[in-house]
Amino acid sequence: MMTSIIPKACVDEIQKMQRRFIWGDTEHSRKYHAIGWDIMTKPKDCGGLGLRRLTVMNKACILKLGRKLQTGSQEFWCNVMWGKYRRGSTNNNVVAKTLDSHLWKSIVKLWPKLDELCFWTIRDGKSVDCYWYSQVWIEEGLRVADLNLNIPDSLRDLKVTQLVDDEGRWKLEVLAACLPVSLLHMIAAIPPPEESAGADSAYCMEDTAGNFSISAMYHPLYRFDDSNGAANWKHIWKIKVQERVRVFVWLMYHERILTNYQKNRMGLGSSMCDFCGDQVETILHVMRDCPLVMPLWLNLVHSNMRRNFCTGYTQQWIDFNLNVDVRGQFDVEWKSIWAISCHFAWSWRNKEKHGLNFIRPIAPTMVVMNVVRNYVVADDVLHIDMESRKVEKLISWKPPPVGWVRLNTDGARK
Repeated sequence: MMTSIIPKACVDEIQKMQRRFIWGDTEHSRKYHAIGWDIMTKPKDCGGLGLRRLTVMNKACILKLGRKLQTGSQEFWCNVMWGKYRRGSTNNNVVAKTLDSHLWKSIVKLWPKLDELCFWTIRDGKSVDCYWYSQVWIEEGLRVADLNLNIPDSLRDLKVTQLVDDEGRWKLEVLAACLPVSLLHMIAAIPPPEESAGADSAYCMEDTAGNFSISAMYHPLYRFDDSNGAANWKHIWKIKVQERVRVFVWLMYHERILTNYQKNRMGLGSSMCDFCGDQVETILHVMRDCPLVMPLWLNLVHSNMRRNFCTGYTQQWIDFNLNVDVRGQFDVEWKSIWAISCHFAWSWRNKEKHGLNFIRPIAPTMVVMNVVRNYVVADDVLHIDMESRKVEKLISWKPPPVGWVRLNTDGARK
């Protein structure tokens, strides 16, 4: 994963094992796959679970190695690679031949991605050289190479520092012959390189801190559809409830709970509610409108919000409960009480339908609030315990006893 490209057949087999584990599949039985793999591998704030695609993750790890080579790292393996495969005067000229190592070929194949991720801050102008027109230094996301301009070979071999005259001003008259006016204005707005400014620096455009981490390289390699990023996915994962309840709300928001309506679409039985008989069993019916769950909401929902609570389609209803600024008993946010109530409503419904001796609680409101209270208490204990472990302690070097010698070393020393 970290040092070579894994064969696709091997990656597919590993991901198949991942999916089996998540959905509980075995060699003899296949469970209901509620959410597609394409959605599950999206970030959590885009409706997924944040699982990483191994093929993309593999490439991100290789890019991390390529970044070390590009920046001239003095690690032993970098010196070996450059000593064996350097075929030009700079670190930007990378070429792979037939007999080169598999690792070097993988790095060379992904090398252009480094230029796409980098944004160079021009200081002395000496680091952005040779292929300066293919590197990003004028504006984020803008490369001269992407504009299909006819750049003379004489300019392609120049460093950015050579685009400045003796008086420290840009040679705009040289660039005017091949660059559009809009681009010339952008270059003119950049301070010209100076020797005293130090070396040029590059940062990753995909990371807020500018660091070239594997995570920052993963996202541009995996161009997922983030059209659902504006939805309430972030609010779902911030609900203060058990993780299984958050996952249940996530499934509800995707409208993938296995109700009779959903099973009917799959060709499995009737879509009508087993308890009402005359209503289609949708998610909204199970969670809000069914007479079995209505008494629970009448006891929990404040009279001032009942009108809005009882209106809207599935996602509108979920959005309302995630965003309403109301607190219930024990000063708990309403969305926590609502999420646990929905989870119990679905659990009790299934136990009544498929269980043998299950009896619905006589006081469902009390059961829900007991779980809410227990979670609040446990969460408070966790925070108190974490705070108690933080102890401020003054440290200083202390001389050894007479006749002894003390040798201090770095904690990372092997």
